Formats: sequence, C-alpha cells, structure tokens
Amino acid sequence: MEDNNPQDILEVAKEMVARMEGTSKYSTEEKKMMRAYRDLWAQSNLTGKDVPTPIGIEWLKKNKSLYF
Repeated sequence: MEDNNPQDILEVAKEMVARMEGTSKYSTEEKKMMRAYRDLWAQSNLTGKDVPTPIGIEWLKKNKSLYF
C-alpha cells in the first residue's frame, strides 16, 4: 500500500462530486474496467471487500497494469 498523491486525491474528489451531482459519465470501456476491478476485489481476502465503494476511474486507468 502507498498513500495517494495530491493529484490522485483531487481527481477522485472531482469524480465524487460529479457522481453526487449526477453529472458523471463513463465510457463503455471505463464501466467495463470498473466491473472487472470490482470482481477482482470481491475475490480478495482483504478486509472491506464487501464495501461497495466505487474506485476512482482516473486512478484505475493510471494503475490498470496492477490489475489487468
């Protein structure tokens, strides 16, 4: 594990606001990546794997080599 950098935090905060305001839009590929990540996360042995918190799409795209 490592701490998020300030840019990662800013991006996910903007995304969260857009979700709350109902203005977020994800491409088909982004939705597919988020589903695949959730499936991998659900198979893990980590605490909190059942929490349905969405992953920040910009972070996931930047770090997709870690998961896919």
